[in-house]
Amino acid sequence: MSLNIIMLNISMNIAIRPILKWAGGKKNLLKSILSNIPHAFNNYIEPFVGGGALFFALNLRNSIINDINFHLINFYREIAHNLDNFLLEIEKYNNTPLTKEYYVYIRNSFNNEDLTNLQKACIFLYLNKTCYNGLYRENSNGIFNTPFGKYKKISLYEVKNLQLASKLLREVKVLNLDFFCLLDFIKKDDFVYLDPPYIPRSKTSNFTNYSKYGFDFEMHKKLLHFCNKIDTKGAKFLLSNSNTDSSLELYKNYHVIFVDSKRFINSNPMKRSSIKEILVKNF
Repeated sequence: MSLNIIMLNISMNIAIRPILKWAGGKKNLLKSILSNIPHAFNNYIEPFVGGGALFFALNLRNSIINDINFHLINFYREIAHNLDNFLLEIEKYNNTPLTKEYYVYIRNSFNNEDLTNLQKACIFLYLNKTCYNGLYRENSNGIFNTPFGKYKKISLYEVKNLQLASKLLREVKVLNLDFFCLLDFIKKDDFVYLDPPYIPRSKTSNFTNYSKYGFDFEMHKKLLHFCNKIDTKGAKFLLSNSNTDSSLELYKNYHVIFVDSKRFINSNPMKRSSIKEILVKNF
């Protein structure tokens, strides 16, 4: 089987851009990540796809993407297989009032009403673009509870970008599983990029509630075991995480690279500072 030969001079003017805002999204780290991926591999696998910045940048049909967040995966599936109806339905949310009252009304509908998957996907996009910094947060009951973002103007989508994303998403495997289940799909010479909820850098930066399941330190130890299994299979992995003593201790047997990132979840744009993150790889 021939491997994908990846050209590392991929243009930063990416043809497919992420459709969603996403906490921890890798749009601004793409250059560092792309310079650390393997030169050749078989399948591309992403167990924590989130906003999918690297997935869309690579634009590879032999990909498997996954996330534990049902609403995120439902959104990608509707974009993939029901785009025409999605574009008709989402028009309901164009030119709606950008007020806290309307936002809370739509959020309550999302949490409480019996909706079709298409309706859920459209409201998911609306909430993503109008909530606080695009932060998707669920409580332990699976209730989306991010507050209103107080925007004066938003752009819900760009049709051309949605069409490009839809074409790619139709041709890849899109899963809604616990990350450990993806071991069944990983084979020798595959490449796995892992972007889990980060180990908190401090007690005040402990956001891990992308889904009702959370992601505590026991899950990070489970993730290390997952990485060890990937390594044993003869596949390659690259993992993003915070630069903490705990992270460095967990991955001390692998190659660690320090990269500069920017913290974007802050109500004051002037306080979104540059911080160090780590990339961990087994090659």
